[in-house]
Amino acid sequence: MILPPGVSVGRDSGFAWYEMRELLMHIVVLTIDGNHRPALLAAADRLRREHKVALSLAVYDAATLRDGAGWSQLDRDLARADLVFGARLFSEELVRPLADRLAHYDKPTLIITSNPALIRCTRIGGFSLRRESENEPGPYAQLGAEIAPPRWRWRGPSPTGDFTQLE
Repeated sequence: MILPPGVSVGRDSGFAWYEMRELLMHIVVLTIDGNHRPALLAAADRLRREHKVALSLAVYDAATLRDGAGWSQLDRDLARADLVFGARLFSEELVRPLADRLAHYDKPTLIITSNPALIRCTRIGGFSLRRESENEPGPYAQLGAEIAPPRWRWRGPSPTGDFTQLE
């Protein structure tokens, strides 16, 4: 049995037990500005103290990714990250390179309130906002098609959420 670092196994009356000493997680945070860094470091410290979860945080903002060295460091951190979280990413100079890097990334990724190209990189477990092709409908259109009554077709997002009848 292969166990993650920090986990020990013991036996007591035939039952296996697991003791979590400390779990290390690598998280990459992507944002437009660095104002979140102090709060993230405080939260990481609290998780370490109260729950024995050690977080390795790599926080990237627009200033960090201005040159090739910043992008190279991001590539190294993405290679070892357990989770990627991004928010408020709208600048085209960030969106295209990040979308290219995250398009085939297989680790859990959560991108919120950002450019739609980056939001589509969201993937957590079986939930994914990625499209196989540009012609494939998005997840909301797929859901609308599944719940629409027969002979009705969902027209798409609208202020009233109207359905149109086919016949």
